[in-house]
Amino acid sequence: MFNFLFALLATYVCYKRGLAYMLESRILASRKAERRSYVMFLLAGVFLGDFIGLTAAFHYLPNMPLLQATVGTLCSILCGEAFFYYNKRAVQKIPTVQERKNY
Repeated sequence: MFNFLFALLATYVCYKRGLAYMLESRILASRKAERRSYVMFLLAGVFLGDFIGLTAAFHYLPNMPLLQATVGTLCSILCGEAFFYYNKRAVQKIPTVQERKNY
């Protein structure tokens, strides 16, 4: 139970920091902040994806360590990419300073 709470806490911290970097990249048009947000979202995906993927893999594939590692890795990558692209689409709806001046 504590492992789950630690995984959720680490995911939450990385996710919130990634979202802050994503907003900064949108408002200030900073490529550096966008790369940082990508890294933070991938870290959030690693924490959550490894916990979910490895828990399921250990339960359903107890004697296949290579397949367990593959499932954990794929789940981590998919979670991180999903976090990044979902938030990127949501943040793109926020008007930039240049778009506000056109009103």
